[in-house]
Amino acid sequence: MDTKNRVIEIIDNFKQMHVNDPRFSDWFDEIVDLLSKDVSETINILEFLDKESIYWLTKTFEDVSIRLKSDNYINCIKALGEKYRSIEGIDEDIQDAIDVLED
Repeated sequence: MDTKNRVIEIIDNFKQMHVNDPRFSDWFDEIVDLLSKDVSETINILEFLDKESIYWLTKTFEDVSIRLKSDNYINCIKALGEKYRSIEGIDEDIQDAIDVLED
C-alpha cells in the first residue's frame, strides 16, 4: 500500500475509534513515521486531504516538523491553517511545529 492510501486508512480508523483506544497511539506514531519520510510526498498528501482529515492530523504537525526540518513543510501547514481556520487548535499546532525548528 502506498503512503497516501495508508495515511487515509489510518485517518479512517481514527474517525471510528474512541480517543482512549490504545491503538490510537500506535497509529499516531505510524502516521508521524509515514509523513516524515519525504517532504514532497508529505506536502502532496496534505494538499490532497479534506478538512476533516487535516483535523485528525494537526496533532502530528510538531512531530513531523522535528523530523523533516523543512521550511516547505511549514509553509504547507501554514497554508492549511489559512484554508481551514475553523479547525479548533490548528493555529497552536502550527506554531508548535514552527517553534521546534527555532529551538
